[in-house]
Amino acid sequence: MIPSDELFLKYDLPVPRYTSYPPYPFWKKDFSQNEFLNNFHLNFSNKKELEISLYIHLPFCESLCYFCGCNKVITKNHELEMPYIKKLLLEFDNYLAIMNRPVKLKELHLGGGTPTFFSPSNLKYLFSEIFKRIEVSDNHDFSIEVHPKVTNKEHFMVLREFSFDRVSIGVQDFNIDIQKIIGREQSFKDIEFCISYARNIGFKSVNFDLIYGLPGQTSDTVLNSLQNVYKLNPDRIAFYSYAHVPQLKPSQNKLNKTFLPAGKEKYLIYKTAFDSLTNNNYFSLGFDHFALKTDSLYLSAIQGKLHRNFMGFTTQQSSVLLGIGVSAISDFGLFYVQNKKSFSDYMEMTKKEVFNFESGYIMNENDLVIKQHILNLACYHKTSFNEFPLNNNLKLQIIKNLKTYEFDNLIHVSNDTIQVTELGLTFLRNICSAFDQYTQVKKVISYSQSI
Repeated sequence: MIPSDELFLKYDLPVPRYTSYPPYPFWKKDFSQNEFLNNFHLNFSNKKELEISLYIHLPFCESLCYFCGCNKVITKNHELEMPYIKKLLLEFDNYLAIMNRPVKLKELHLGGGTPTFFSPSNLKYLFSEIFKRIEVSDNHDFSIEVHPKVTNKEHFMVLREFSFDRVSIGVQDFNIDIQKIIGREQSFKDIEFCISYARNIGFKSVNFDLIYGLPGQTSDTVLNSLQNVYKLNPDRIAFYSYAHVPQLKPSQNKLNKTFLPAGKEKYLIYKTAFDSLTNNNYFSLGFDHFALKTDSLYLSAIQGKLHRNFMGFTTQQSSVLLGIGVSAISDFGLFYVQNKKSFSDYMEMTKKEVFNFESGYIMNENDLVIKQHILNLACYHKTSFNEFPLNNNLKLQIIKNLKTYEFDNLIHVSNDTIQVTELGLTFLRNICSAFDQYTQVKKVISYSQSI
C-alpha cells in the first residue's frame, strides 16, 4: 500500500536507520581500551564459549563513486593489500586472546570499499588465516560485496572454496548517463556476468544495491532500470534513499544539488519503484529491503527468525558481532565500539592487545529494552510492552509519541502491543523513532530522510 502525498510531506524527515540503538551520533568519543576490557569481562565472564558474526572492512577502491557515504581509501596501489591484511589478523588475534575461550564463526561478511579490490590470492590468504584461528559453525552464512568492474572468475572460485554463498552487487542504477554522473560506470554485461557466474558455481543468494534520488533520475528512468533488474532476478534488493550530506562526504559536492530529485519528485520515484517491485514478486521487509519469497531472508521474516545489525538484515543471531578493520563497528550485546575511521590511525595498531577505538557506547537498562522494541519493529513490524516492559513514565511518553502514527493508520495499538500496518511499512524508521529517547530530544540533521 502506497502512502498519500500528504503522509509523505508529514513524515519525510531526517531519522536514523537504526542499525544500532542508541544511534551513532550519541556514542562517546575516545572510548578507551580499559572501558572495553572492563565491560567485555563483565558481560562475558560466565560464557564458556562464544558464537560470533565477523565483519571485515576492506576499504580500498580504485576509483571514487561520488555518491558514496562509506569509509574508503581511493588508490590503485595494490601493494597496500598485504600490510592491511596483516593488521586485520593482528586485530583478530587481539580479540581472540581477550575472549580466551572456544569461539565459533557463525556469520562472515566482507564490506568496503571494494572487497574484490584485493587479489584472489590475497583473499585466499586472509580466509585461510582466519579459519586457522576459529572453528566454523555448521549453520553458517558467508557473504561479500563486489564491484562488477574488478571482480573476476578467480575471485568467485576462492569465495566458493571458503563456503561463501551470498553475494551483494552495487548496481545503484542501470542508466549509463546516471552512472557517468555518479562516477560508477558498469555495463549490464558486467553485472550479468557476476550474477550468472556466481549462481553457476553455487552461490545461493544474490543481492542488488539500488539507490533512488540520484542526479538525473526520474520515475521513468528508474522503471527502465528495474526492467534490467527483473531480467537478472536477484533474490534480494536493498533500495536505498540517496543521502546528500556533502558536509560529511565532500565527494558529494561533485553532484550538483540542483539536479537532485527531492521532495515530492523523489517520493514519486519511490512510489513508482515500490509499486513495481511489489508487483514483480518482491516482498517488502521494510527499511528499504525487499526479497523474493524463495529467499532465506523472507523465510526468516515469516518464521520470526529475522535479525538486524550493522550488516543490515540477517538470518543469523550471535552473541557478538565483531568488526575488524578501519572504521569497523562491533556489537557486544551490552555495548558498542567503533575502530578509528582514519586509515593511518588504524594502521598504527602494532602491539598485542592494543585497540584503536574512535568511539563506543555502554547501554543502560532502558537502552537495552528500547533496542529490543526497535529490533522487533524492524524485523517483525510488531512489539509488545508486556513482553519487554519499561518504567511507566517512559512507556507513557512513547505511547504519546506513537499517537500521530496511530491517527494516520500507520500502526494499530491494542493491549500494549504495537502492530505496524501495511501502510506504515514505508515509515518504519519514523515509527521506531517514537521509541528513541535520544533523537526525540536532540534532532540530528545529518540523518538521511526517511524516504
